[in-house]
Amino acid sequence: PPDGTVIARVTNTDYFDDASLDFLIELFGNCGRILLVRLKADSALFTYAEGVSALRAVQEIAGTQLDDGRQVLVELHLPDWRKRAMADIVEDPTAPTPQPS
Repeated sequence: PPDGTVIARVTNTDYFDDASLDFLIELFGNCGRILLVRLKADSALFTYAEGVSALRAVQEIAGTQLDDGRQVLVELHLPDWRKRAMADIVEDPTAPTPQPS
């Protein structure tokens, strides 16, 4: 996806303590180079240098259990990125149009 951002939540909590956040940064860092971590009330957004790292994070981290039994939930920031990308391609007036053979 062009936006390499994932949203991470931890079940049964509405904030991140320092130990949980440190663990998540290390865990998400294993999937690629993190450019930015933003904290919201109940979630953390990890922005990667490359979109493929975001896909990897969703595949590899979603469902991971913390030591205390809580579960890490992960989703793409823009889950409909394929549809958006295709719309951009179709609507691009500079894109070459196929010529009939």
